[in-house]
Amino acid sequence: MSEQAKPRSPGVPAHSSVPSTDPVCGMTVATRPAVHVAEYEGHTYHFCCAGCRERFAADPQSFLEVTP
Repeated sequence: MSEQAKPRSPGVPAHSSVPSTDPVCGMTVATRPAVHVAEYEGHTYHFCCAGCRERFAADPQSFLEVTP
C-alpha cells in the first residue's frame, strides 16, 4: 500500500457517524465503526469492504477524478 493511501469521505473525521459514499462503488457506508478506511492527500475515505479499499489504494486518483 502506498504511503499516500494509508488505511483509515473527504473531510469526515474517522469518529464521525455521518454516512459517507464509497468512492469506488458508490455505496453509502457508515463511518462508525470505521472498518474499511484510507487516507489520501489529507482526506479520509470510507469503503464498503476491503476489496474497494484495496482498489482505491492501488490508484486513488482514478476514483477521485471528475468526468464531465
